[in-house]
Amino acid sequence: FIAICEVAIDQVNSDEDTGAYKWVKYIYIDDPISSLDENKAVAVACDLGNLIRREDNKIKTVVSTHHSLFFNVMFNELRRKVKNKSYYLHAKDTQSYTLQDTGDVPFFHHIAIISQLKQVVTTNDIYTHHFNTLRSILEKTASFFGYD
Repeated sequence: FIAICEVAIDQVNSDEDTGAYKWVKYIYIDDPISSLDENKAVAVACDLGNLIRREDNKIKTVVSTHHSLFFNVMFNELRRKVKNKSYYLHAKDTQSYTLQDTGDVPFFHHIAIISQLKQVVTTNDIYTHHFNTLRSILEKTASFFGYD
């Protein structure tokens, strides 16, 4: 997908009237690294961030992901470009969401995850992946406080 994005950006910026992607104004990338290991997730995030930050990029891009490491790297890569804005999407319930401008506040993905876990407990809609999520949060908390 990165190669296709790069071709689209190059064609949009080209003075030629031909090109299969000349019409592209927006790119939406949904969870681009769902099954990659962490090293590849970081590499893809860096490459995609550099592509989006290109000075000649006229295409608006939306990237959605549930992968916290990928999000963190993308956030840091894109933060360098002043005109980008970052938002926090929070599910209020099953039918509505709020979109909050984070401004200069760093994104704490663990807060969103804990909020989701609290909602799971409230609704008693628990699945196996919720236990993995809880374990991940506990491991990161222990690591933060210096425990192995």
